[in-house]
Order: sequence, then C-alpha cells, then structure tokens
Amino acid sequence: MRVGSKDIAFEVAVARNIAPGSTAGVPGLVLPVGLTAAGLPVALEFDAPSGADRALLAMGERLEAVLGSVRSP
Repeated sequence: MRVGSKDIAFEVAVARNIAPGSTAGVPGLVLPVGLTAAGLPVALEFDAPSGADRALLAMGERLEAVLGSVRSP
C-alpha cells in the first residue's frame, strides 16, 4: 500500500487507524460511503466516548438516510 511517497504494509496502515479505539474499548461505527473511481470501497469510521453507543448508532442511522444506498464493489 502506498501512503504519500512511502510504501507501507496494509496491516500497518489499517492498524494505525483502528487499533487506538479498539484497544481503548470505545464504541466505533464504520459506514460504507461509496466507491473510488477504481471501484474500491470507501468508508467513514466514527468513534464515540465510552457509554455513547446508542448516540453513535442513532448518528449512523441518520447518515445512512442521507447517503442512501451504496453500490457494492
């Protein structure tokens, strides 16, 4: 995987984004938002404070309503 001008392992790129929230035990939500021009999936990840699960899910429902259906890769 290429980030800027550097080649890095896919696992390293993914871990840098998801590990902090997962290891801290905070609720997280990932929503698909579309595809790149090359057909690769794109998503947004949202994290919330501990105990805010319901508010995070409610926000996700509202975003899904705005975004509509997303084409599969």
